[in-house]
Formats: sequence, C-alpha cells, structure tokens
Amino acid sequence: MRLTADWTNQNPDITKILAQFGRSGVPLYLIYRPDGRIDVLPELLTKGIVLDAL
Repeated sequence: MRLTADWTNQNPDITKILAQFGRSGVPLYLIYRPDGRIDVLPELLTKGIVLDAL
C-alpha cells in the first residue's frame, strides 16, 4: 500500500508527521513494517536503496 500526502499548503498535520521523523520538509519516505517498525529512507533514493530496504 502507498500513502501520498500533499504538503503544497503546508498542512499542519503533515508538518507534525515530518517533525516526528526529524524532517522539516518533503520528501519523506517511510516503510511501515508488519512488526510495527518504521524505517525512514533517505531523501535521495536509488534503486539499490529501495531494494535493500524492501
């Protein structure tokens, strides 16, 4: 499943989530694991980074 949030108008709910993960802006790439862990990927992705994370 993929979730996309539009931060065009700097929605305060999205700003709060960004802050929870130590970010002040987008992009923010997260992988939600079945065991409840959340992995934060770097802002600049490569095919290798994504494949390794999955």
